[in-house]
Amino acid sequence: MIEFEDLDYNKSKLLQLAKWRNEQHEILRSKELTPIDYKRQCKWVDTCLNKGDKYFYVYYLKQNILHQQKNKFIGYCGFSNIVDNTAEMSLLIGKEYHNKGYEKKTVEKMFEIGFGPLKLNMFWIEVYKTTNNFEKFWSKLGFTKNIELFNDKIWKDKKYNSIAASITKKEWISKYYGEENKLELF
Repeated sequence: MIEFEDLDYNKSKLLQLAKWRNEQHEILRSKELTPIDYKRQCKWVDTCLNKGDKYFYVYYLKQNILHQQKNKFIGYCGFSNIVDNTAEMSLLIGKEYHNKGYEKKTVEKMFEIGFGPLKLNMFWIEVYKTTNNFEKFWSKLGFTKNIELFNDKIWKDKKYNSIAASITKKEWISKYYGEENKLELF
């Protein structure tokens, strides 16, 4: 089970998040090559919490190990650049949790939050095409590729393309609930 938690200024969690983000650097959309320190992590959180166009969450995998509940940090997700009821969707999950269904469950939860209580009408994403599974994963979720920028990111002397894609609320409702239910949902 995945559990979302609001981003906050808890120092130990911010240090954990900074360390974790540095470990994931090759899949971050950032073009910066310097490690993220505590000060930069706090600045990022401050921007997320004090700017009305961002909503970010950290998420945990709830595990029951030897009858004790443990929460394991596995990633973060959120919405940014919110303008005119559209938002950029961001998602970063640890490599060891890829292809285990957590990404899909997280994006589906983000659809529910964004198209529901936040009343957004469209999401867009930009991701680096570092694997062949990219287009299969995002298109299965309903995203439509809008543009591909060639050689947009260089990581360890290898060039990657950047892909921008989007999904509207109408497309999401049609895909997940069918045309006949779209008037009843929102």
